[in-house]
Amino acid sequence: MRKLPAPHIHKELGISMIYPHVLVALLPAAVSGVYYYGIRALLLILCGMVSCAVFDFLFVRYVRKEKYVWEASSLVSGAILALLFPPTVPVWILILGAFFSTILVKQCFGGLGSNLFNPAFTARAFLSLAFPTLTAVYSEPTVARWEVLSLLFGPQQTEAVASPGGAGAGVLELLSGRFAGEIGTTCVFALLIGAVYLFSIGILRPQAPLFYFGVLGILFLLFPGAQGLSLGYLIRSLAVGGVLFAGVFALNDYSTTPTTPLGRAVFGVGAGLLTFILCRLTTIAVSVSFAILVMNAVTPILDFYIRPRIFGSPSWFLTPKEGQKRKEAAK
Repeated sequence: MRKLPAPHIHKELGISMIYPHVLVALLPAAVSGVYYYGIRALLLILCGMVSCAVFDFLFVRYVRKEKYVWEASSLVSGAILALLFPPTVPVWILILGAFFSTILVKQCFGGLGSNLFNPAFTARAFLSLAFPTLTAVYSEPTVARWEVLSLLFGPQQTEAVASPGGAGAGVLELLSGRFAGEIGTTCVFALLIGAVYLFSIGILRPQAPLFYFGVLGILFLLFPGAQGLSLGYLIRSLAVGGVLFAGVFALNDYSTTPTTPLGRAVFGVGAGLLTFILCRLTTIAVSVSFAILVMNAVTPILDFYIRPRIFGSPSWFLTPKEGQKRKEAAK
């Protein structure tokens, strides 16, 4: 029988197991993306995963000159990055995003667990600013999805649009993701399957996603805008632009979100408020990414000010020894 550190560790779920589970949770979204956009979507997903893994290995092995220890975080970042883009994005932009997320955002900050910002969403935000005309061209799903030419040039024989669709779609179409959008962020059914899977094995911490969706839902109900209030509008607001996708896979990132339940709740509230405010000024896809990045920058502050009081200390920010010294000095 294998011995484990005790008594405060209740189950064996380390880094080597967490990221493969996240890959499994991403699988339904990837399958729905390949179903709607065909071999082009499959190419982009594989390209993102391989590029991130290769850049990760090369930096550790030849820049740091350290032994490379295999873990699946690079595959997760590559898959998320590809799923955040529409199928029309050029392959070279995806590779550039993989380089940016792996080298500049992750490895230059110290590698896995030391990065301040979410690598995939940071790369998505950067590419949205650097190449807005190439990263925001959407195509209708299920049109010419299995043509070989789509491997090189994206979906063929389909009219490209400058913003995600779904404005006139029914509730079932919105839930299934059958409208123009990113590869893996539109299918609510697939994302809910992934969320339930992560929650069932204890990886998904619900505080940040629940408060994120709750704040956004309340704000969209109170301020629906020119489109008016309806169930379809509310579902579309959560499905378009990666809102649900971000709530499941970005607000649950261990290295870029707070460590305490209360801190994660505040993180979710802040991300929801920023997403709603920014989506009134720009596109929903851009607002989601930048809201998460702003809250990633606030995470160290939340971890500092929202933490449990040290046992035996009169204040949460003092060690017992420091507290005793302060008591003696006050006498």
